[in-house]
Amino acid sequence: MVTVAMISDFFFPNVGGVEAHLYSLAFCLRKQGHKVIILTREREDFNLTGVRYYSNDLKVYYISCPSMPSGIILPCIISCMSFLIRDIMIREKVQVMHGHQSTSLLVIIAAFIATCMEIPYVLTQHSLHEFGDLASIELNNLYAFMSKYNVARTICVSNTVRENVILRHKASEKHAIVIPNAIDFCFYSKRELPQPKNPSKVRIIFLTRMTFRKGIDLFLEVMPVICKRFKHVQFLVCGDGPKRNMIEHVVREFSLESQVEFKGFAAIEDVPYIYSSGDIFLCTSISEAFCLAILEAAACGSYVISTDVGGISEILPKEAISLCNPTASDLIDKLVAAIEDKKYLNLFRTQEVIEESYSWDSVASEVSKVYTEVLTEQRPVDWVQMVKEVWSGMFNFGSLIFLFMLTNVLFFVVEVIFGGKSRRMAVDLDTSAASKKIKK
Repeated sequence: MVTVAMISDFFFPNVGGVEAHLYSLAFCLRKQGHKVIILTREREDFNLTGVRYYSNDLKVYYISCPSMPSGIILPCIISCMSFLIRDIMIREKVQVMHGHQSTSLLVIIAAFIATCMEIPYVLTQHSLHEFGDLASIELNNLYAFMSKYNVARTICVSNTVRENVILRHKASEKHAIVIPNAIDFCFYSKRELPQPKNPSKVRIIFLTRMTFRKGIDLFLEVMPVICKRFKHVQFLVCGDGPKRNMIEHVVREFSLESQVEFKGFAAIEDVPYIYSSGDIFLCTSISEAFCLAILEAAACGSYVISTDVGGISEILPKEAISLCNPTASDLIDKLVAAIEDKKYLNLFRTQEVIEESYSWDSVASEVSKVYTEVLTEQRPVDWVQMVKEVWSGMFNFGSLIFLFMLTNVLFFVVEVIFGGKSRRMAVDLDTSAASKKIKK
């Protein structure tokens, strides 16, 4: 049994791929006998601060810290939060720290703390990142340094992400490994609808965050053309975001109200019913590491038409998906072919393939092997070489690393003054008895 602390700015009650991945992985690792806790930032809007328990006695620490509107904490390596995280690691007897999503500042800070405490650190990359703009260059330099001194393994959700990580982080092939995402097939499966489908209609589901990266501009070109050509086609548009107003404007401009329905933000429990109500799921993303929505829609019986970007081509067998160039003309051609040939009626064992290939229990077993590997490895930190690299100009975050080293000194002073022997260890809450009473 390994005691693991999973760390990220992104967790419930927020909804997203990272949040769902974090919870599902923690749940399955606990089923396999590991002790897992989660550290994330507080959610003032939901009144979530302190310790909360989820199903399967999963303990979540909502750490009180200042955050930015983007949903990540403020950068603060030298702060009470660093000592709070250190205290939690000691009290919970954490053996491995596991960060999720490289854009989370909590993940970066935790990597430095893990090095100070000599705890192996594993990082899961959920996204693809650019190389050209200034912010990406600086972030890539930071993670190249972290891969060398802080991160023991980097888990990538697709082969495309792995290639991206090796180039960005200058990581070795052994350092970056691929463990794909998964879904709960019992939850994402074809549902019986309150009202049966109309066989004379073709329903296209477009469920996404309405942002530039999700290819909303492509969708705005595709939707009017398809609606004009096929009067029996209906679009169900679900989600919210800054570009929703543009979609509503196009619907009004082309008078498509009878063929386009807006559902807005979809609650997680409604999503399988939304997928099951459709015939075709449309994905217009211009960048994706691993599109969970495609997997969920296919599991619920929808035929998928998607842009061929990132790791999307690795997800489904070719009989279950039509891949397009990220252009409006190619998307239109593939949609026309699917509607005219009724490809959505022949799904070729898609659900069986997904159930066999994308199980959370299998993912948890693979991640558990990574924990075992990093615990058996000897990875001493070369402090002298680290200092030389910082001040030789090879790394642009010299002041940040200086703060990190100062944190290490402060940790040592705190340990000398207060010690760890008299510290009260955390006690796990046993809710099994209460759960039995509720069931009765």
